[in-house]
Amino acid sequence: PVTTQTFKDDNVLVMQILAGLFRDHKAYPYIKRANRVGDGRAAYQALHHHYLGQNSVDTQAGAAEKALADTVYLGKPRFSFETFVTIHKKQHDILENLKKYGYAGIDEGTKVRYLNDGIKAPFLEPAKYALKANTDYRGKFDKCVAYYKEAVAAHKHSARELNISQFTGRAGRNGGRGGRGGRGTQGRGRSTSQKRKAGKGWDENTVEEEVEYRYYSNAEYSALKPGQKKKLNRLRGERTKEQDKTTAKIAALESENAALRASTGGAAGTPQSGNRNNPNLTRQAGR
Repeated sequence: PVTTQTFKDDNVLVMQILAGLFRDHKAYPYIKRANRVGDGRAAYQALHHHYLGQNSVDTQAGAAEKALADTVYLGKPRFSFETFVTIHKKQHDILENLKKYGYAGIDEGTKVRYLNDGIKAPFLEPAKYALKANTDYRGKFDKCVAYYKEAVAAHKHSARELNISQFTGRAGRNGGRGGRGGRGTQGRGRSTSQKRKAGKGWDENTVEEEVEYRYYSNAEYSALKPGQKKKLNRLRGERTKEQDKTTAKIAALESENAALRASTGGAAGTPQSGNRNNPNLTRQAGR
């Protein structure tokens, strides 16, 4: 009971604790009046109303929903897909925690809709349409994220392979300009073995050596040992096989999407509407 001495003592103690925690905080003005009279209960209620009252919950929910709507992935190096997904997950957690204070919540379908709407990278458009047409991914945020990650990895690998291939071609051409052969019995040209060594820098007898799999500039590639060049070539081949598998998955889903569009008159892949206007999921007044 609030009239007992125990409650009065505890009330003062709570006020002392809250005052110590919030004295240098921007929320202190909300408990300043209660602190003057040592009313810890009133101070706690003021803080709760400020941060978790009806208006505050609406504000926090609105900010989280706005962050979901405004965050976009363009495929640029400085803002990775992982960062994009992490922002979404943080907003999901905020909205989930607000449910205990009256917020209606965010369903899985709405999460996926925000995810798809935020992906603006052109190279992910085929994957986006394929996911929208495939019912196995509908309303499954984590599963959609995993699929997009595969598509992003495949795109990065494809771009890296293009860079390495272009460099290898240049290296081969540059390596083959060492001059013409003598005009003796060997003729003016070079043997097939010589051309292979000039272009690749290694042959079937070369022993592989440790090398980091990445793009190499002209100078960096030239500095590699023959064994490193040989292993780099093998790693490229293995990664190409992995990429082909992912590309095949995307192609299969795109085929399904095309078939669904043809059978439904182009309705397949329509974004989900979410729960914004669902009366069963709307916060009731006074709660």
